[in-house]
Amino acid sequence: MTSPLPHSRESEAAVLAGIMLRNDTIHDVAAAIGDDAFYLPSHAAIWRAMLRLSEAGKPIDPVTLEYDLRGHDELGLVGGLEGLGLLSGHWASSANVRHHAAQLREQADVRALAKLGRELADVGADPIADPKAFVADATARISALTAGQTIAGDLTQIGRSVYDAFKEITDRAKSKIEVTGIPTGFVDFDALTSGMQAGDLVLLAARPSMGKTAMALNILRHACVPRFPDADAVAACTPGVVFSLEMTTSQLIERMLCDGAQVDSQKLRVGKVIESEFRDLVRHADLLHRAPIWVDSTSGQKIDDMRRKVSRLRKRGAIPKDGKLLIVVDYLQLCRGGKKKYDSREQEISDISQGLKNMAKDENGVVLALSQLGRDVDKRPDHTPQLADLRESGTLEQDADTIAFIVRRERYVADEAERKELEGKAELIIGKQRKGPTGTVHLTYRGKYTRFENAAADDIFGAAA
Repeated sequence: MTSPLPHSRESEAAVLAGIMLRNDTIHDVAAAIGDDAFYLPSHAAIWRAMLRLSEAGKPIDPVTLEYDLRGHDELGLVGGLEGLGLLSGHWASSANVRHHAAQLREQADVRALAKLGRELADVGADPIADPKAFVADATARISALTAGQTIAGDLTQIGRSVYDAFKEITDRAKSKIEVTGIPTGFVDFDALTSGMQAGDLVLLAARPSMGKTAMALNILRHACVPRFPDADAVAACTPGVVFSLEMTTSQLIERMLCDGAQVDSQKLRVGKVIESEFRDLVRHADLLHRAPIWVDSTSGQKIDDMRRKVSRLRKRGAIPKDGKLLIVVDYLQLCRGGKKKYDSREQEISDISQGLKNMAKDENGVVLALSQLGRDVDKRPDHTPQLADLRESGTLEQDADTIAFIVRRERYVADEAERKELEGKAELIIGKQRKGPTGTVHLTYRGKYTRFENAAADDIFGAAA
């Protein structure tokens, strides 16, 4: 008879009861453990129900859990409402939920290794056609399970961290690569920033209809869409996650197709593309299909829900554990904070801003968040945005590592001749950069393709005499 795998009924119960007592702790727990953390089937069923309730924005208590479990035919598994009541009553404490969750994660890792050991033992008991291949496979599977595990939960001894940081510095010096982060494709912007850096919150802010979404999708295409339809090109791409709170997934894809294939968006909208354009669209659609991009167009999402969804992609291996990651949020003011009620909108925006920064840090990725600017920009004679124009919260300026403003001055000009002179000219103004200089980057805007491009010298300084 096989002995039970390592687990702790008490720790599992303490985590579940703590979440019932303080619902917001589920986000910390979900970020720390995977779906396999609960060994007992009854506890696993309750955990799945909690996740469903949280994603639906519903409270988590014995009554709501009973209703959800009944709908999934799992109420009997947990002992009915009485079993849920005993769980919440006996183990009710939220004080050490994160500690217990860390224990569950460690035990789940041990169980995974134990299961793998049994599998390998079963295979090894029979004649092996290729012993070297068996050993290589076993080594790879064990390494995959143990990669990234640290001593004492999330704590890392600083000596190792110093070594890793210094190695990164020396590698940069040897490679002489100027862009160390995720490149945007805008040469002058990348020169000023060295690319968008892991752990950074980057704000892309502008007045409505200046092209925030277009620029974000341009950056996404450059970083995440392969240039060629082959495995090496796809593997070189940065994974991207897009939370599109304003546009549907199909609208977003349509704009990316227009940008990538350089097809007039109006012609695409009315179905009047010519054969050569259609071929370009098919080619770019194939590249988009291969791209490691995930899109969620759910409206009014909470920041905590976004964090959990990204964390799950990491845990499931869809996104490399320690690889680069670009997260686009379009746009910040359409997000929701974690609380049911706030004293002011400014307070909620502050929570959202901090949540976005935490997501960038926790996922070791870049969060590119779009933000609306207030109307003061329109009233100002030169129409140049300032940090104070960020709507509804001063914490946006504080939390963001880089803040860039998009300006297309042609939109403010009434004189036809002047407007024609400014047509297609755009500025990307770096108003804040925590780790580097500020400045202005000149770009070209191709409105019919919803596409920004690097500006030629003639576009900046005028045609040569």
